[in-house]
Amino acid sequence: MSQKTRSRLQNVALGITIGISVVTLVVMLIAFISTVFMGPGSITIARGILLSIGLIAWTQVAYALLFVMLRCEASPRRSTITSCGCIAIVGSSALVLSDACWIRPDPQSALMLLFLPFLQLIGGMTLLVADSVIAEFESDSRPETRWQKVKCRALQLLFGVLLSFVSWWFFQEPSNDRPWLANLVILPQAEFDGDLVTIRSIRNTDYRTADDYSTAYYDRQFDLRSIRSVDFVVVPFGSDSPAAHTFLIFGFNDGERVAVSVEVRPEKTESYSVLRGLLRQCELTYVIANERDVILLRSKHRGDRLFLYPMQTSQAKTRELFVSMLRRANQLRDQPEFYNTLTNNCTTNILQHFNNVSDEKLPANLKVLFPGYSDRLAYDLGLIDTQQPFEQLQKSCEITEKANQFAKTPDFSRKIRE
Repeated sequence: MSQKTRSRLQNVALGITIGISVVTLVVMLIAFISTVFMGPGSITIARGILLSIGLIAWTQVAYALLFVMLRCEASPRRSTITSCGCIAIVGSSALVLSDACWIRPDPQSALMLLFLPFLQLIGGMTLLVADSVIAEFESDSRPETRWQKVKCRALQLLFGVLLSFVSWWFFQEPSNDRPWLANLVILPQAEFDGDLVTIRSIRNTDYRTADDYSTAYYDRQFDLRSIRSVDFVVVPFGSDSPAAHTFLIFGFNDGERVAVSVEVRPEKTESYSVLRGLLRQCELTYVIANERDVILLRSKHRGDRLFLYPMQTSQAKTRELFVSMLRRANQLRDQPEFYNTLTNNCTTNILQHFNNVSDEKLPANLKVLFPGYSDRLAYDLGLIDTQQPFEQLQKSCEITEKANQFAKTPDFSRKIRE
């Protein structure tokens, strides 16, 4: 390859690297500003700025690595390989970014902005190792400094560790055959017969404490034509916390209600953590339960606050949403999946179900990363009542005290909604 061709190739690589870097930066700035500063007011400006700077830096680190590699003095062979590698990495990143944000946008697409740098770094490290190995071969005819030797060995070791981690990651397999916690052993099952659905193993646990309980189950047949409502429940993990659990409660004309809660499924000896949820160490489950079960576990025995929002959706869409979640629960019986703290959690699954049954897809939004603010996201999208200010709506929809007060009453469902 001639010097002129190599120079053009390097300029093309530099151009697309800088261009996609700028596009990514603009997209992230828009996403962070809309999420942090134009969303829920409980994120302080200082926290918002630090969060934005940290995440933006994370998205730019791979581009910085590629830029440095392109600008370094290198032999013709190394320069050609580096330029082609950068074009491949940045070009594929551009395709993923376009698909996630413009071609097929949905709430989970925004998460690609956070995972894309990880894939870019793997590609960049591979390219860096290849460059160092070629440099080592080319240096056989001339003296090599100790630093060059150390750098080459260190990069090879780092790449080996990274490759081992990626291999371990992909060899992990989810299973339904583990020693689960007592109230997560039995999986629900839905049997459809026209407009009727029979749900087997609806959980109805009697809790004495959060860890001391007697688990019971019952079967119930529902007429899908009589479904009338769906409530969106948010359970923040602490005051002003961006982390939370969310679930849905479906209501029928006869007053019967059933909750569907997407949860992590820990084993007896396991405790959930954000890191474990990221490292494919916990399975996903759909808990279908009596609403008293899932509400009192959190309000009375875990000391959480609960906010119950009636959703603004048609009966037809409510039915489709319910059926979609039941079919997903059935699917998990045969095809277990790993829970993921960011991409396969309670809120992302609920939003995905909405997109599956909705004609108008919910837009990509980084608020998906903060389930504690998902009620504000639902408010902004018009999925819950918008006739009053959000702060006032949130206050009126808290059911914590009412749930504890009327825990034993037969009309529990009506009391917590008054």
